[in-house]
Amino acid sequence: MLRRRGRALSACLALAVVLAAVAVLVGCGSEQRPAPGPPAVRAVGDARLPGRLWLLAGPNVLNADLYEATGTLSHLRRRTVNGRVSMVAVRDGLVVVSDARGRGYDRVEVPDLGRRGDALPGRLIADDGQGPQFGRRGRLLFEAPQWDSRGDVKATDVFVADPPAFRPRRALRAKGSGAWAAWGPDDRIALAFDRDHRARLNAGGEDERVVKTPLRRLQALKGAGDGVLFAFEYPLAKRAVMIRDGRAELLPAGWVPDQSLGDGSVVLVISADRRRLGLMDARTKRVTQLGTVTSGVINAAAIDDEERR
Repeated sequence: MLRRRGRALSACLALAVVLAAVAVLVGCGSEQRPAPGPPAVRAVGDARLPGRLWLLAGPNVLNADLYEATGTLSHLRRRTVNGRVSMVAVRDGLVVVSDARGRGYDRVEVPDLGRRGDALPGRLIADDGQGPQFGRRGRLLFEAPQWDSRGDVKATDVFVADPPAFRPRRALRAKGSGAWAAWGPDDRIALAFDRDHRARLNAGGEDERVVKTPLRRLQALKGAGDGVLFAFEYPLAKRAVMIRDGRAELLPAGWVPDQSLGDGSVVLVISADRRRLGLMDARTKRVTQLGTVTSGVINAAAIDDEERR
């Protein structure tokens, strides 16, 4: 889930758009002390997880907390309280989140998972940023919308940061509104714009490539791991495609892709009703269910499958 600030209004307005890991918040307000969080999410599932699972779940997509599970989905451990976590990125034991805890727009930080209880606040990477994603070499990418005097998005800055220090540096600026960035093939930045149906690989480079998708209008672009991309259709992510090897392949309805695992042969997916988690065979499109959230909804998920690499 991504939150993007809008112009200041007399009251806070929120527009939630549900897709693999995307929702948009048009908000206002200043930093506030977090209120007590909602009850912990519960889940059932006996299928063996292919790695350590990091789950974003809560009563709705705008109020998700970070959960950890090993073994099966039934063994959920809550790691944040009232965190309003919008995205989680994991790679080789590193966990990075974007969250709007106590305010109306996202920051990017490393949660303090060694602390008992609430893992937020953690180590700050950027006070204004959203959509963190790891590339195949462990580099972090995230976005930071830039605003004009009227409160409209005039550009999106794309930052990259290397572990373990995670000192951000701007890699490019995408002018205009509705830009989405992600790691593409060979750890090069890919871009998409929400009024277009194409994705641009190696955006801004001399060998930039354009991939056409069967979607009418893109709503988001997400790096799925190891150069695989997922693109989602506006509105409400009714359709999604997986982009790999320079081709866009339409994925079956009913499941929203969130992460490509290993060599891209398996995709971590969330059901359209946001309650079930599964693994989709990228070739046959068959889904093996991992479990169900029995209270609340799933906003996003990521598996650290470092032991399989």
